[in-house]
Amino acid sequence: MLRWGNYTLECRHRPEIQIGKTVHWIIPPQHVILHRRERPSRGERENPVDGVITDFVVLGGDVSITMLVDANPDLPLSLTLSRHVARRNRLDVGEYVTVSLLADGIHLMPEQG
Repeated sequence: MLRWGNYTLECRHRPEIQIGKTVHWIIPPQHVILHRRERPSRGERENPVDGVITDFVVLGGDVSITMLVDANPDLPLSLTLSRHVARRNRLDVGEYVTVSLLADGIHLMPEQG
């Protein structure tokens, strides 16, 4: 388990990392899954987090989105979606969204020091 802000995230077990130690972590954008706005999750998705979109950049057929989790500037999260998915979900700067962080995509790194 990983504590991040007000969230406790499930992630892959790394026995070499001691419980309670500070870690750094990263999740590739393809492991951040948008919840459909017209069909809210019933809790079956892993590691759901909420936030507000602060950056929305069209990159050809894709869209790069940055959101602040719980509107906290210290908790930015990025994801990439197809333009079709972004349009279907009416995404834009200032919109609130929920995403899931797939446990297999969370990469833990021990703090150096």
